[in-house]
Amino acid sequence: MRATPNNSFRRASFRAAVAALAVFIAAAGAAEPAAAGGSSSSGSSSSSANVNTVHPLASHWGTAGNSYPIVFLHGLMGWGESVVANYWGGITTNLLTVLSNAGYTVHAPHMGPVSSNWERACEAYAQIKGTKVDYGLARAKTFGHARFGEDFSSVAYYPAWGTCADCKVHLVGHSMGGPTLRMLAHLMRYGSQDEINACTAAGVACSPLFYTNKTSSYISGAFSLAGVHQGSTFDDYLQSKSLLKDFVVDLIKLLIALDSNTSVDDLVSLWDFQLGHWGLDPQTGESATAYVARVFENTAYIASRSNAFFDLSVAGFRDPLLSFVRNSDDTTYFSLAGLTTFNLLGYSYALPTTDIFLIPFADIIGTYSNTSLSITGGDWRPNDGLVPLISARSDASNSYTSYGLDITGSTSSLASTSLAYPTKGKFNYVGAISGIDHLSITGLSDLSAGKRNQMFLNIAGVLASL
Repeated sequence: MRATPNNSFRRASFRAAVAALAVFIAAAGAAEPAAAGGSSSSGSSSSSANVNTVHPLASHWGTAGNSYPIVFLHGLMGWGESVVANYWGGITTNLLTVLSNAGYTVHAPHMGPVSSNWERACEAYAQIKGTKVDYGLARAKTFGHARFGEDFSSVAYYPAWGTCADCKVHLVGHSMGGPTLRMLAHLMRYGSQDEINACTAAGVACSPLFYTNKTSSYISGAFSLAGVHQGSTFDDYLQSKSLLKDFVVDLIKLLIALDSNTSVDDLVSLWDFQLGHWGLDPQTGESATAYVARVFENTAYIASRSNAFFDLSVAGFRDPLLSFVRNSDDTTYFSLAGLTTFNLLGYSYALPTTDIFLIPFADIIGTYSNTSLSITGGDWRPNDGLVPLISARSDASNSYTSYGLDITGSTSSLASTSLAYPTKGKFNYVGAISGIDHLSITGLSDLSAGKRNQMFLNIAGVLASL
């Protein structure tokens, strides 16, 4: 849905509120970070980043490079391509435009901002392929919602995806976008036998996303930025205090300055909640306040274990609803963490440069223990303000390869690595960027855009070199 023309004044006020919050967060966290795995040199954009020229890293790895589209997957309460605000780059820069100008084909689908990883993967798939969202017959029966969602036939980023051996994409995911890309890669590679069985029993066709006879994921590279691959202990903390729902509702109100005059059109101009399959579409004339209240007071949805609140908890990731996900054996995974805490006597506390909004969360995570989840310290405490280091690094197998690329350095510095071609099927851990928090890693708080732009050009260059 889009804001209607006769709401122009409220739409302008809405954009101003979002922009003001972005400025506030950016000003609070604008310190230059130290680079992960190498030099902190900012570097600059160059023609070598253009996919019309083989990236120097491809030559080092002995590949011909590729020009596959790069699909960016946002996190909790995030959004895709928008005229309201930039998720990727913040108030000063649109990183999608930076990459497009460098020759890369980039897309950013909009997925449910509070939906489960399964639902978000289905929504991303539908937008890439240009189809109606199919959440799966078995899934719909399990949770009591409709099987189908929005029709994205008019979007169709890359309809040829998966139709030929070289019809591939790359994925980049931030925060919840990390486990969403793992879910999507899993379904693209291995499908779902439960969905196939349900469709066969009902005598109906299944979405190709759920086919189990595929030989490839058609996802060449998957790059996770501060991904939540083992859950966030902050989620578990909020749930233990019965504060999670109130926290999310208050966050939404803060982000869009909700009041009784804010229309639901204003709300969905940034966030289309995509909850129609739950019977939670916005209603004509409904205020944004009323709509948000209706969503979060819907017990069937909130208690369903098919939403972001369940999917971002450590307990949720250990539940069979999520623990079945495994990495695709033909996809090359990378992970990059932010680190905005320091250690003191075994506990982690926020650095002074941490975005002020995240400081209390960093301290909660950094001092959290839960014996029932076997969380008593270690890499569960260093964090980026929302995600523990251990969760950003890899999935619950904790199987990863240290792969210290100079991801914030110059193109030549990146290509000068002595590392061999990265391992497929498990995370190649690029490292943790000290001084970068969970919001800053998307480029939100780099007011001097050089390092931010270079990091994302390097990420694209890594993927284009596979």
